[in-house]
Amino acid sequence: MMKQFGIVIWVVLLAFQVKAEKKVVDSKLNEVTVYPIGAMINRTAKVPLSAGNHVVILDNLTHAIDPNTIQVGGTGNFEILSVKFELFYPYAKSKPKGIEMIEDSLKEYSNQRFLLEAENSALDQEKQMILANQKIGSANSSVSVEKLTAMAKFYRSKLAEINTQKLHNQNARVFVNEEVRRLKATLAGMNQYKYEQVGRIIVETNAKVSTTANLKFSYFTAFSGLES
Repeated sequence: MMKQFGIVIWVVLLAFQVKAEKKVVDSKLNEVTVYPIGAMINRTAKVPLSAGNHVVILDNLTHAIDPNTIQVGGTGNFEILSVKFELFYPYAKSKPKGIEMIEDSLKEYSNQRFLLEAENSALDQEKQMILANQKIGSANSSVSVEKLTAMAKFYRSKLAEINTQKLHNQNARVFVNEEVRRLKATLAGMNQYKYEQVGRIIVETNAKVSTTANLKFSYFTAFSGLES
């Protein structure tokens, strides 16, 4: 008989979770009472509820809440069925726009670095060809002094042009590498949003008719920082 009773309770809770409408809401800080070992926080939230079951998620709270100190009440034509606390990693949140912009810039700099390296490789091959032709020209005894002088001047000019372009590419690569390091450092800081725990108070409610739930809740936290 006890087993059957347990199964009935489990089925009822499951049905509640399936049918309940989830509402994720932020709350407003009303009062902070600071103690040597932490603070008592009082917050409020206003939630419109239609008739039926709802799971109200009070989001973006500190992770350092003592679950045993949570108290939730409020006014409105509804009743509170249960209250629980959970830690949440907000992976489902979309990336901040700034992160996407930095990632796009990193891709662009990666493309620039690839092109600079490819051009330098081509310049090295061209330089080797010029040096090889220069040796062949100087070994040809039938070439006149005037032609050898003109060839030497041409080779010198081409080599200088290649070296100038390689120097330009090297400076550009240094700039690109510095920007990549800077952007990666910025991105590493911004990506912390993926790993920061936030606290959430889950309130299961039932409203007989459409109403506005004016929730008031409090909790103790050992977190030393001030909430907003």
